[in-house]
Amino acid sequence: MPVQTAPSALFAACRRGRDTVETALAAEASQLPLWIPVAFGIGIAAYLVIPWSEQRLCAAAVMATLVALAPALRGAAARVAGWAGVLMLLGFGVAWVRTTMVAAPRLERPAIVQLVGTIAAVELRTSSGQIRLRIVPFDPALPPAVRVAVADSANAADSQLRPGARVSVTARLAPPSGPVMPGGYDFARHAWFEQLGASGSALGRVSILAPAPPPTRFAARLAALRADLTARLKLKVPGVPGSFAAAFVTGDQGAIPKAVAQAMRDSGLAHLLSISGLHIAIVAAGTLWTLRKLMLLWPWLALRIPVRAIAATFAAVAAIGYTLLAGSDIPTVRACLAAIIVLLGVIIGREALTLRMVAAAAFLILLLRPEALLSPSFQLSFAAVTGLVALYQSRFGTWLNTGQPYDGWFVRLARATLALVVTGLVAETMLSATALYHFNRTGVYGVIANIVAIPLTSFVIMPL
Repeated sequence: MPVQTAPSALFAACRRGRDTVETALAAEASQLPLWIPVAFGIGIAAYLVIPWSEQRLCAAAVMATLVALAPALRGAAARVAGWAGVLMLLGFGVAWVRTTMVAAPRLERPAIVQLVGTIAAVELRTSSGQIRLRIVPFDPALPPAVRVAVADSANAADSQLRPGARVSVTARLAPPSGPVMPGGYDFARHAWFEQLGASGSALGRVSILAPAPPPTRFAARLAALRADLTARLKLKVPGVPGSFAAAFVTGDQGAIPKAVAQAMRDSGLAHLLSISGLHIAIVAAGTLWTLRKLMLLWPWLALRIPVRAIAATFAAVAAIGYTLLAGSDIPTVRACLAAIIVLLGVIIGREALTLRMVAAAAFLILLLRPEALLSPSFQLSFAAVTGLVALYQSRFGTWLNTGQPYDGWFVRLARATLALVVTGLVAETMLSATALYHFNRTGVYGVIANIVAIPLTSFVIMPL
């Protein structure tokens, strides 16, 4: 028998390893598209996280090497590596373009200024006695946009403090600050993509130089509608219930007391305050069910038009309208995209609630807002949705979600209770690591609390 030398044994091991990889890739060929947003996100992270330009160029060179070597190699592994390099380079380029597009001047050093300008946005923080104003200064020596916290709750009642009003206020401004500790929240990066050149606090009351004109643009009208609706909810429903009503309808959480918000985080119920999948699903499903039942009451109409498709179309419109009214935050947009894809599947008669839908929504959001990759809301939202969709695509999840005609009421109730418990466990498992990293805390008794809170929110609070 021939003697096997060390080089030949190494080559044989490499061939066996390559064959193993090729076999695994062939078996998982249908699941490879799920890795598209992952590779795309790696390219975005390489640009946004790596601090020095030379290191970024090295990372881009590695990605380009994968693309260049792929045609010279054979097999599925080479093709996968080549496409991964293309997607990473694309994410790298999208992050660079987005960072360049939003570049704006920043304040060089702290200063006390007489700030005169136009209010661009108003954020009420009544729980802390503050109002945050985004102001566009008239002084060309100042950044094009600054944010000022007004520590005077009396201004919250001033009806003239609206977007479009011209104001004057003495404020102490400072450049956006970086993370307090390595790896912590980087407000400077967030301010860069928000095009905020400075932030600070007012040293007195805000003087109204000219009231806000009637809004003419769609965005201004929508912002005015959100502000009026929030104020009306807080007026009609005073106290903590009014703050919860505003959070559920317009996404404004500024009036929720700190103690209540802390209790929601400790109990694992903070996700109920952020308008996301649960809220969009309730609006879309409620619209779909109600319109379909109403149209089925007219037999002549039900026999001549596709009732289910028409109701699903109106449900998609309702989901988009609710998303716009709630401020279009990242979790809300993700949930709206998912709802539209699911409703499109209802219209064409196909199942759409799959991991591919989650991957498509993530890719679309990262393509338009690559900086969202580093935000806790994006990470928490997609972690929870990915875990839940994977659960209900599994055999166990299918069994939980599929009842049998001969099941009695006790079996159906037990199955629904078990589904709630398993859903809570999976959600907490997927969210705990990210929550600990960003906030140094996670839910203490989230599974038990969600068993009570989610049905109550779905069938009582949101419909009311």
